[in-house]
Amino acid sequence: MEKSELIQLLHNSVVDIEFVKKDGTNRKMKATLKPEYLPSVETPGRVARAKSDEVVSVWDTEAEGWRSFIFSSLTNINGVSV
Repeated sequence: MEKSELIQLLHNSVVDIEFVKKDGTNRKMKATLKPEYLPSVETPGRVARAKSDEVVSVWDTEAEGWRSFIFSSLTNINGVSV
């Protein structure tokens, strides 16, 4: 799956993703970019960072907060290995 395909999927649904964090541990997340899940105002304390083509920022529906991961670290999308 291309990054653009994942972004489109995130805009349309909640996606179960798994990836390897920078510290080497595995992380599972229910992620989305669907507008109805996103906060109506900017999250307090969130610092704007320089954008990277490798990083994907998403809303974690379980933690109710913004999270990011490196696209190439994905290991599973909706139960399918990548």
